[in-house]
Amino acid sequence: GGHWVMLALALLTVLLIIRSNRRFRAKKTEEEGDTLFRTIITTEDKTKTWQLLLIYLTGKQRDFLSYAGSCYKAVTSAFIAENARALGKTESSLLHWKNSLKSDRRKETLCLRHVPSHRKKHMVSPVKQLLHGHSVQFAAHQRDMSRTC
Repeated sequence: GGHWVMLALALLTVLLIIRSNRRFRAKKTEEEGDTLFRTIITTEDKTKTWQLLLIYLTGKQRDFLSYAGSCYKAVTSAFIAENARALGKTESSLLHWKNSLKSDRRKETLCLRHVPSHRKKHMVSPVKQLLHGHSVQFAAHQRDMSRTC
């Protein structure tokens, strides 16, 4: 009887090592993947900082719009097919993106410290605020719909 217990503990140990390795790789990829942000923070020339920040914000907005389009397609397809599992996956994906948007907002705030003060008044983007508001409303609507299923 002791062999099965040892085998189960060995299997559990292997699974924990694999899980830890995956988390470490994901964290490392996230840290290394944002080289533009690191460049903005380390650049001494304020005029270059502004240009880099605009490129950074444009890229983040493009990524979000791409995600929003694919998420919209997934939700509509799931509603048509009455697929509760796909809706659940989309909800968890939305929660991940919500945390990602919070992280991006913090990074933008850090970048603003390196931008000349006369440029900061241009930072509030009505389109970005509108998109953020719609994403929050969409997540709330989806959460309400998943509770009724």
